[in-house]
Amino acid sequence: SDCVAGRADLLRNDLALCARIDFIMARGRLALEMRAMRPQLNDTGCLRLLDARHPLIPKDRVVPIYFELGVSFKTLVITGPNTGGKTVALKTCGLFCLMAMAGLQIPARDGSEISVFDQVLADIGDEQSIEQDLSTFSAHMHNLVEIANLAGPGTLVLADELGSGTDPSEGAALAIAILDHLRRRGCLTVATTHYKELKGYALQTESVENACCEFDAKTLRPTYRLLIGVPGVSNAFAISRRLGLDEKIIEQAQGLLSEEGIRFEDLVRKMEESRSQADEAYRQASALRAQAEHDAVQIRQHKEALEEQKRQMIREARQEARELYADALQEVERLLSEIRSGVKAQELAESHRLATQVRQEIRAGLKQVDGHITQSALSAGGRKLRRDEIHPGQTYSAPALGMTGKLMEGPDSRDICVLQSGAMKVSVPLDALRLPDLSASAGTVRTKRRSSPKSLTMERHLNMQSEIQLLGQTVEEATANLDKFLDDAVLGGIQTVRVVHGKGTGALRSAVQQKLRQDPRVRTYRLGVYGEGDSGVTIAELK
Repeated sequence: SDCVAGRADLLRNDLALCARIDFIMARGRLALEMRAMRPQLNDTGCLRLLDARHPLIPKDRVVPIYFELGVSFKTLVITGPNTGGKTVALKTCGLFCLMAMAGLQIPARDGSEISVFDQVLADIGDEQSIEQDLSTFSAHMHNLVEIANLAGPGTLVLADELGSGTDPSEGAALAIAILDHLRRRGCLTVATTHYKELKGYALQTESVENACCEFDAKTLRPTYRLLIGVPGVSNAFAISRRLGLDEKIIEQAQGLLSEEGIRFEDLVRKMEESRSQADEAYRQASALRAQAEHDAVQIRQHKEALEEQKRQMIREARQEARELYADALQEVERLLSEIRSGVKAQELAESHRLATQVRQEIRAGLKQVDGHITQSALSAGGRKLRRDEIHPGQTYSAPALGMTGKLMEGPDSRDICVLQSGAMKVSVPLDALRLPDLSASAGTVRTKRRSSPKSLTMERHLNMQSEIQLLGQTVEEATANLDKFLDDAVLGGIQTVRVVHGKGTGALRSAVQQKLRQDPRVRTYRLGVYGEGDSGVTIAELK
């Protein structure tokens, strides 16, 4: 005992901590059970409950309600028949406020707001007592006297069946006076009543609003939905008729009503029906809109997937075609190597002629396939860019050319832009530019890293230069290099080449010109003129 007593403070703190943890866990379990959410809290008196469900009503029977207070009005008068849901709406409002201020989540939809009040004062239920000599009216009035004295800014007042239990005319007058007093004191008030005088008060007074619990005129049953902005009717005659009261009695009772009262009740009934129809139309429109937005998202995603699939198929087809022609080009290279090493000199010209013919056919086929694929790539490479989206210095893609580069100039008056990729500048029409496809670019980089000798052969022809430097080489070296250069030039589709041999003794120039004169791939050749290198350069035009 002495050991425990020495740690009494520590044990008390642990006990308080365990109780706090247990309370937190209990709140979490309760929130999960009620499918509750955390409301947005404020201190401005704004109360908005979306699809609020009273936690004590079974889940399969509860009807969610929309409740609002403190936004455009500070006093809400709820009217309607008994067992229609007026008191449940009143209790839901008060209970949710107390739950939120106690740290509990509320069973409502996301977006609900609750204000933190200094005090919540309620007069709900029948407090009559024989022992205390209190009638129904006296019990209500006892509570209302205390509420009237305590109410002020930051107070939420809930009054059920305000002014009931006494003469209807006096009770209605007293109820109006109490509501007006609470309104002037600056508190928020929710009151339920059967008095039609309070409906007129709500219609004529600023910051006071009517509400009713919906009643289905076809089934003569309440729907328990709260309609804000519409005064309710008691539907006493309709309910009495449904319960089996003699029709003659009902007709006699209706005849005792004043003509003005009948017109007012009919007007209110039509307003309630119109509001119900409008709410139902709004719910249907909201459901259709949500479905349309969902369908639009799915269609857009499906379209994007198809576009990406189309671009991927084009990229694969282009790559496959290039690989096929790369195989053919590699075969030509192999045949040329065999020709150079194995055939006789007199057969060399005929072999060159046949190789040139094969290369030209391959090159024509490659251009044709590239042309077809390019047209598809141009349409599948993304949307066309507007003129105001083109800015010099930015990076753009030209799918038709299979290149991506920086925009150096343009667009000019003819919508021509200059795109630079590395050392190469290309003039591109405005409608051929697209935003760069980063994923495709990444894929291209990865493909290049894994490129085979076939792809390297293809790339070498695509990057073919139109000039060869033979300075400092022997006649044998220059002749061999020139022969290989002419092969590559023909395969690369170059029409004019520039051979730099220098002036020197003229031996290298003579050997170059002799080689060009005997080569069947050369159409004509000449020495360079002033500005081209003079006699140190020979210009050759290929077939």
